[in-house]
Amino acid sequence: MFLSKEHAARFWEVWQRLERRSEQEDGCLLYVLTAFLDVWREAQAVGVDQGQVLDWRPVVQMISGASHGRRVLLNWALGLAAVAEDEMDPVVLMILDEEHFCVAVEALLIRRYGLRVLMPREGGVR
Repeated sequence: MFLSKEHAARFWEVWQRLERRSEQEDGCLLYVLTAFLDVWREAQAVGVDQGQVLDWRPVVQMISGASHGRRVLLNWALGLAAVAEDEMDPVVLMILDEEHFCVAVEALLIRRYGLRVLMPREGGVR
């Protein structure tokens, strides 16, 4: 699920404009990029919010201000999207705090099952 209403709004706003290859691949990356406002602001600076992303790796590499935990999370998302399979080491997730770990797991679920994991179930509770 989303971290906040703002996270959901950022994600869905860009998702509608994004020229995407795959719901799973692009969805897991965009979910992570929009999760934290500081990371999202840097992603916006390189044009992610304009909707045209041909290659995610340079976008993620241009995000320089991310903390170590967020950098681990961004590399995890790249790996999930099959952009950087060599960066798929789940052991690195053990350093993450609870909030970052939850984002990593949600990104994994999006990669596996698509965006339907972000939709609330009956009664709005997952």
